[in-house]
Amino acid sequence: MNKAKNIESREIDGETILVSPKKNEFFILNKTGTFIWKNINGKNTEKNIAEKLAKKYNLKEKISLADTKKLIKKLASMKLITKKN
Repeated sequence: MNKAKNIESREIDGETILVSPKKNEFFILNKTGTFIWKNINGKNTEKNIAEKLAKKYNLKEKISLADTKKLIKKLASMKLITKKN
């Protein structure tokens, strides 16, 4: 999966604001959402990102995988990322 090309992002105090100029929409990510966003790079899978998230925030992998999948599904539905897994 990759970030959509037309999306602008700005990190402020650990949170990230994503802006879709074409749609005049924005989406705010908390710290864990920001971590997931930063790891969407065309190389990491949902599972890779979830494992890194679990390690960084001392979470159970099952929970981090469910949360990662949920956010990625939401970002894809808003066309903020393209999903290729």
